[in-house]
Amino acid sequence: MKNDNPFIFNAHACALGGFTTRPWGNEVVKSVASVSLPSTGGKVHVEEAYAYRPPFLSVGSAVTDIEGKQVSGVYTTTITVTVTGLVMYDLDTNNRILEADFTTSLITQNSGGKDTSVDTSGSQFTKLIVDGDPVIITPGTMCDAAQTYEDFDTKFGANKKVCKSGKMRLMRCSLIDSVTHKHSKPNGDQQILEVPNFGNIYLGEVHIKDNERRITMMRLELGSPVAGSLALGGGSGNGSTYP
Repeated sequence: MKNDNPFIFNAHACALGGFTTRPWGNEVVKSVASVSLPSTGGKVHVEEAYAYRPPFLSVGSAVTDIEGKQVSGVYTTTITVTVTGLVMYDLDTNNRILEADFTTSLITQNSGGKDTSVDTSGSQFTKLIVDGDPVIITPGTMCDAAQTYEDFDTKFGANKKVCKSGKMRLMRCSLIDSVTHKHSKPNGDQQILEVPNFGNIYLGEVHIKDNERRITMMRLELGSPVAGSLALGGGSGNGSTYP
């Protein structure tokens, strides 16, 4: 059957990836449970455990699932990344500095037009302990309260918890409204934990483009003794017809 203008699925996800620059020299950290969806949709599943420079970082289980399908004229993309047993150590003290279990969830629906509905409500931390103390998280509500870029800009573009790019149609906000912890340092649209001798932990980052959400559950900007950048629980999804 001829179809010159099919729906183009666009989705990818990754449990862990990044790089370090110290103390082992410049190293690329393997992308763990990283998958992408074919433009025609389908289903992809990856599951693995991982350790990087033990005992510095280990993941007990990382499971990534992406599915793209059409039902009754609605094109649905479902992205799920589940990480359990994440543990990171302070190499100077040999203390556990970070323990986490979390799920990244992103569901988009498109009826073949311009507008895509987005549901990120399944994204959550079920365990987050930093420097020995649990992190108390209050979820936010903005991300699913406006679907298109224009709607989000109209409702929340002037909100202090939203950052707008001056160079492109891109905004940043958080899945999280507030964080309670001894190392919490909220800064506008970002929820940050500044951990001495470890680095900064950015929680629940969301980047919003036209009909698209990109989620990063944790972004680590590492300081001493390990330096580098890591992203955990990343997912992005949208889709459109051509042209």
